[in-house]
Amino acid sequence: IHNLIANEHPQTISLVLAHLDPKQASAVLAGLNSELQSDVIYRLANMEKISSDLLDDVENIIKIQIESVYTRELNEVGGTKSVAEILNLSGKMVEKQIIEHIQEKNADLAQEIRGLMFTFEDIQKIDDRGIQRLLKEIDTKILTIALKGSSETIQEKILGNMSTRAAQMVKEEMEFLGPLRVKEVDDSQRQIVEVIRTLEEEGEIVIIGGEGGDEFIV
Repeated sequence: IHNLIANEHPQTISLVLAHLDPKQASAVLAGLNSELQSDVIYRLANMEKISSDLLDDVENIIKIQIESVYTRELNEVGGTKSVAEILNLSGKMVEKQIIEHIQEKNADLAQEIRGLMFTFEDIQKIDDRGIQRLLKEIDTKILTIALKGSSETIQEKILGNMSTRAAQMVKEEMEFLGPLRVKEVDDSQRQIVEVIRTLEEEGEIVIIGGEGGDEFIV
């Protein structure tokens, strides 16, 4: 897909990303140059409805079928939720650069996107029971690498929900790993975020709300 759309107008690329699942969209985004990434995501964030005729034109340009059947005159695509899902699966550097670019153009839009994103550091918003449920689904090696590049707060949150022996083993493994490439840490943290999103969809994780301490099940 990247090879088909890389030379197209940013608006065309944003339309294509709007019709891909977040994982595919983040992969395509990663193949674009940094300036184009920011432009495409900004357009995607501001996208809400687009006519079927225009979507048909885009489909002809890139020679792939984006939508097989259009049942409405207007189709809801893109928007801040779509952007948040894509950035959740992108590396930290890409995420930071794009958010900063959007911040310069529209601070409110950037804030809305941040509010919809779930990052690895947001694990602190999950209650202890949820953390324990999460740990059952995560490979120890992936967890160790992810924690190696996380804050002390997150490390304490995770290790505090493990048995003393298991926590000690993870600590020792973190020390044994030595320096890690940022990409390795990003990939491991991203895999854990994907597990969290899956558990979220299944309604098995309780997240503690922000102000006021409200709780809600996601």
